[in-house]
Amino acid sequence: MHTTVAWSESALGDSTFQKLAAVSDQHIKTYGDKIYVSNNNYIIGAYAAMNVDAEEARLVSPSLRRVNPFYINPVQTAIKPTGNESFSTFPLNPVKLEPNEALEAEGKAGATTVQRAVVVLLAPGAVPKINGEIWTINANCNVAQVLNTWEYAELTFPDSLPVGTYDIVGAKAVVAGGIAFRLVPVGEPFRPGGICCADVGAKCEINQRNGGLGKWCSFNTVQPPGIEILGSAAVGAADYEIYLDVIKR
Repeated sequence: MHTTVAWSESALGDSTFQKLAAVSDQHIKTYGDKIYVSNNNYIIGAYAAMNVDAEEARLVSPSLRRVNPFYINPVQTAIKPTGNESFSTFPLNPVKLEPNEALEAEGKAGATTVQRAVVVLLAPGAVPKINGEIWTINANCNVAQVLNTWEYAELTFPDSLPVGTYDIVGAKAVVAGGIAFRLVPVGEPFRPGGICCADVGAKCEINQRNGGLGKWCSFNTVQPPGIEILGSAAVGAADYEIYLDVIKR
């Protein structure tokens, strides 16, 4: 099971790399610009979003410096989802970090003040694809987006599910203005997630759906997971569509 962490802030651009502030988190330690990776110490996906003047984005840690900072490419040249999200995943060939070390994100952009965000998926190791009868089901959430903050909401299901246990193996969150989302499984320490889509017509990165990132989490019909949204700007409460790829046990 992977977990999702992020950095996000508004900063004045220039020609040098600037560190991004870690988004405050309840499930993993953050301090200033640093996110401590604990035992989920393999990078299996990375996403960087800035404005049209975006130049480069990278991840830095003591262990990465032994080879080179990890450059995130492509870089999304808009902070909001556009329908062509530049999200890279590599679940079969993860990049190893040292357990419990601090990971930082840096961005380089033009001279204007811009919002910047970096999202990283962390896992305990390589995540092979899984097989099974996968159903896509619909869920809804109502949440107010808040800049530089993970905002929580409950998931509800417009169609009743048969009683039982389900493994979530992919998801699409249609959240206009949302940068990233992550699920909050009941009683679990991880926050598996991905990148938001601008509308129902937008495509997700292929591994974000249908088992490409393995099993995200499990739930029963009595205790579905919640969801957290990282927004690109402050937006009042609104309803959003969430599509979950599931395997019924």
